[in-house]
Order: sequence, then structure tokens, then C-alpha cells
Amino acid sequence: MSSKRQGFSQVEILIAVAVLTVGILGVCATFAFALRAETQAGALTDAVTHARTLTELVRVQNLPFSAPAGQPGLYDSAGTRRPLNYAPFADKLPADTIFTRNILIERRSGATPATAYLNNIARITVSVYWNDHGTERKVTLVSEHRQP
Repeated sequence: MSSKRQGFSQVEILIAVAVLTVGILGVCATFAFALRAETQAGALTDAVTHARTLTELVRVQNLPFSAPAGQPGLYDSAGTRRPLNYAPFADKLPADTIFTRNILIERRSGATPATAYLNNIARITVSVYWNDHGTERKVTLVSEHRQP
């Protein structure tokens, strides 16, 4: 009879545990990355939705041609951040969100008869901002609106 012992040595078990630990850590890192990516994608989707909603509100209400020039909330300068539901949209958008906005309406102008059609066109630029782990993110939507 043979007196050989069958089984695994401590070194083999130690190596197997180390390999298994590295694999489990990789899976955990993947879950953490996926969770953060899902959160960022959700915020980006919300920001695009808010930008589209703001653009449509400006267009539906014909604000480029009916609101007074220079009205705060519609003719914002670069760098201005207003709450998402700032006037004239106080009752149309949620009040407590992570988002802020900037809307700039630029009336086009045509000086010659060949470019007179530009007098009835406005460029609407809507930017929606939010903070993502200390980094400011932004979605900008630019559209043209013709006076009805």
C-alpha cells in the first residue's frame, strides 16, 4: 500500500484563494462602475428632457417675439445660472432639482431685402447645468424659431 496523502497543500489553497479574491474584487469594481454610470446617465437624460421642455415652452409661447427684450430668464448672459423653474416657467417645471439653466434668445436681423426673412427668426439657446461629484456638467440645445 501506498502511504501518499491525497489533497491540496496549503500553498495551493492560498493561491486559489488569492485568485478567487482578485476575481471577486473585479466583479465588485464592475458593479461600482455600473452604478455610477447609471446615475450619470439618469442625470444626463433628465437634463436633456428639461432642455427640450424649456425650448418647447419658449417656442409654444412665442416668447422670442412676445416677451420684452432683455427679460430676465430669457435673455441671460453667459455664465448666468437660474433655477430650473425661474420665471416665466415657475409653474411648468419642478422647483427642487439639482439642475440650473441659462436661456439666451437672439433675434436675427436682415438689413437687405434679400435677408429680410431673418427678421422673423430667433435663435434659442438653452443650457441645463448640474453638478456631478464636484464636476459641472452641461447640456446645450440650440434651435431656431420662426415667428408665426
